[in-house]
Amino acid sequence: MQCKNCSGNEFKTTPSGNFKCSYCSTLYYEESRKAHFQLPVNLKKLLIPVFGVLIIAVIAVFFSRNSNQPAGDDDINKTNNYTFINEQKLPEPQGEIISVDPIPDVIGNVYFLVMCRNSGKTAIMKPEVTIRLLSDKNEKLASGKGFAFIENLNPGEITPVYILVTNCPKYAKYETDFTPELPFIIPEGGVYSRKFSGEFADVTMKQTDSYNNQKIRGKIKNISGYDAKYVQVAAILYDKNDKVVGYGSTYINEKILKPESFDFFEIYLTTVTDKPEYYKLFFDGSVD
Repeated sequence: MQCKNCSGNEFKTTPSGNFKCSYCSTLYYEESRKAHFQLPVNLKKLLIPVFGVLIIAVIAVFFSRNSNQPAGDDDINKTNNYTFINEQKLPEPQGEIISVDPIPDVIGNVYFLVMCRNSGKTAIMKPEVTIRLLSDKNEKLASGKGFAFIENLNPGEITPVYILVTNCPKYAKYETDFTPELPFIIPEGGVYSRKFSGEFADVTMKQTDSYNNQKIRGKIKNISGYDAKYVQVAAILYDKNDKVVGYGSTYINEKILKPESFDFFEIYLTTVTDKPEYYKLFFDGSVD
């Protein structure tokens, strides 16, 4: 089993019987725990023609309504402030990679921390980045991919992407591949007006052992005005020369963080290559 977020292969079992990635704390739900229900054969035979008739009726009503509506520039289907067929009215999505920093561990793996920015004028969906390690003759030696920490990016927003290359070979250079894409459900106007926003307080960083491993602890407050689900926090460590020396992330304990409410977070950073001088924090969460 391999984590789809950071490509890690170590998991812990949660009290509810699911699995949590030991590297990035992503939760996975066991497929076998999902309930299965199967209709009797006779009932299936009865329902198939009924559903067929219903589908034909829905299609007929749809085309009937569309034929009675005049076409125009604003003829766009909208639901709950989201637009579904307005790609042709939006600028092309744009994005750029602004930095790549390798973070080697002690067992031969290398984590690459890639920073991505939405450089366009419309929102883009969770970036996916591929990195290829090359020899001095441009031969591909290894590759890896990872998904962004932040789910959707508005114009100008930046997100870290953590990529693991296991048993990393010696390489001379690398290249990255990142194609920005529009979200599956496009917000009206192409930009998210409802997004989670957090405020950090009482943040401390403490070394946990003699190997530069660190623990960052603090509070995050919901200042967005909306109920936020699955709030998570990420931390990047930098040395005195502004070089990345560590990365980690975690979810808070509250499943729903109400407006003006806060919760605690603790991030354990166990792959730290040098003494950190300072850190940067990022947050993400889902709002309805």
